[in-house]
Amino acid sequence: MADFVKVTTVSCPDLFDGTPNFAKVTVSPTLLARIKRLAALAKSKNLYRVELFDYTAKYFKDEECTEPWMDGNICQLECPTLSVDECSFWWEAVVKHTDVTIRTETIYLKEVTGE
Repeated sequence: MADFVKVTTVSCPDLFDGTPNFAKVTVSPTLLARIKRLAALAKSKNLYRVELFDYTAKYFKDEECTEPWMDGNICQLECPTLSVDECSFWWEAVVKHTDVTIRTETIYLKEVTGE
């Protein structure tokens, strides 16, 4: 299976200026297998979500992903996580020195696997 690549919008519910507008995520077969294992764990243990540190999401200013969002120009991100529930996954990060969280769109497993 080839890598699944998606450009997703980034939301920031606090309307904090200076956060990226888009994220590009590349889900390799290895990462997909890990996400499936985490989704199965969430389902079997009746967990809301499973979360782990992950640097897969790359952030950009523009939808074409040609203009990188420069970490440090306006604000920096820390604690990037991949969150997985029983049927979907997404990435989150915290704007450094704040309690502001940004989040990618939710990606459903069936969108990636075609099942």
